[in-house]
Amino acid sequence: MKPWILLAFSLILVACTSTVASTQSTQSARVVPFSPTASVERSKPSNTEEITVMSVYPDLGPAPELAGNVWLNSQGSLHLSDLRGKVVLVDMWTFG
Repeated sequence: MKPWILLAFSLILVACTSTVASTQSTQSARVVPFSPTASVERSKPSNTEEITVMSVYPDLGPAPELAGNVWLNSQGSLHLSDLRGKVVLVDMWTFG
């Protein structure tokens, strides 16, 4: 049993090693002096471009109302209408 564990550990160790270090030593680095007065040409984003986002998920309708009366980070009851337009983080693993 121990030889198989040693073999598996060796294979995992070899698979995790990187060959990038050996190729970096053969390449020379290019050093460019810093010039704070150099002008950099930047492209401005166009406001006329339209971005179309297509959902791969079907529309299942509105979300169901939140059930439960105990909310740790909120005073009182919580309703979806109170959260409209806000960023909401739902932590499902706090109390299981």
